[in-house]
Amino acid sequence: MKRNLIHIVISIIFVFFIGLQNAYGEMKITEIERKDGKINIVLNGIVKINSIKIKDGKIDFPAYASKGRIYKEFAILQRDFNQYMVDSINKNIIADCNDLISFKINKFKIINNHKTVKAAVSVVFDNILEVECRVMKGKDGLWIAFPAQKQDNKWFNYIRFIDYDLKNNIETALISRYIELTQKK
Repeated sequence: MKRNLIHIVISIIFVFFIGLQNAYGEMKITEIERKDGKINIVLNGIVKINSIKIKDGKIDFPAYASKGRIYKEFAILQRDFNQYMVDSINKNIIADCNDLISFKINKFKIINNHKTVKAAVSVVFDNILEVECRVMKGKDGLWIAFPAQKQDNKWFNYIRFIDYDLKNNIETALISRYIELTQKK
């Protein structure tokens, strides 16, 4: 009886640690493109991030400046993932990975005093990469603004979803959260 209990406990611990290992670090670079001194990468064949650089051994994501401040819209939450990205890009190593990418809503701040920006939010992918975005209100209703910059009167997206289901799921979750929080007031 004790032996069976010990085997069960060991099995549970093993599954727990394997589960933790699989929950983190499953995001992989599946494409690398170099263009005009900038690097575009695709993660798991699902999400493309444009215009990154490597600076001082770290991934340098695009950011925007406003009123004398620089706002970062991307953050790597695990130091080892930064090193993985740097090594993969420098050595041009791509993975064969089409695993789904999970997401969760992290920050969510309602903005009451702006005509079009209704909330500043962040989405975390696979507990590794955080992306800032905004809930916007336009003539056709609520929509999500992912990191982008206007260049030559056109918007250039820093993040593009190859998997439209993931994009739609994120947008639906963010808009639903906004509606839920604003209806409580």
